[in-house]
Amino acid sequence: MILPRNNSNQIDQLILFLNLAKQNILNFVLEISTDELDYAVNRHTPTIGTLLKHIIAMEYLIQLKTFEKRGFNAKEASLWQSALPGPNKMLDRAIRGNPVTFYTKLWMKTRNATIKRLRGKEESWLYEVDGGYNNYFMWYHLLEDHLCHFGQIKAIAKRIPTRRQKLTTL
Repeated sequence: MILPRNNSNQIDQLILFLNLAKQNILNFVLEISTDELDYAVNRHTPTIGTLLKHIIAMEYLIQLKTFEKRGFNAKEASLWQSALPGPNKMLDRAIRGNPVTFYTKLWMKTRNATIKRLRGKEESWLYEVDGGYNNYFMWYHLLEDHLCHFGQIKAIAKRIPTRRQKLTTL
C-alpha cells in the first residue's frame, strides 16, 4: 500500500491512521463466525469478540476524556465496563453471542462520532494537556491499542480449530 501524500494537518493524519488500523482489523474479522468470535484459547485469554468490543470501548472512553474531560456515567459504564481492563473483566465471558456485524456497526457509530468531533477541532487542540497527557498522546495510545489487539486477534484466530482447518485447506 502507498499512503497518499498528505500535506494537511495532524488531525487529518491521525484520522487517516485510525481508519487504516480499523480497516485492517475489520478486513481480518469479517469472515469470522459468531462461535469463532466467542472462542477462548484458555481461561487466561480474552475472545476476539471481547477484544473488538474493548477496542471500541477504548475509543469511546478516549472521546469522553479528550472531548468532554470526563469518564463514563452510570449508563455508559453499564454498556462498556465489561470490555475494559480490570480484575478479570475482559475474561469473564460477558461479551458473547454477537455476530461480527454487531461489532462493525458499533465501531462505525463510534468512529463516525470520533471523526466528526476531531474534524471540529483546531490542530492546537491536540497539544492541550489534561491529567498529565495531551490529547494527541491519548489518540496515539488508541492507535497503539488497535495494533496491539490486532496482533492478539490474529494469534487467537490461528488457534481456533475451525479456522486452522480453513487455513490448511486454502
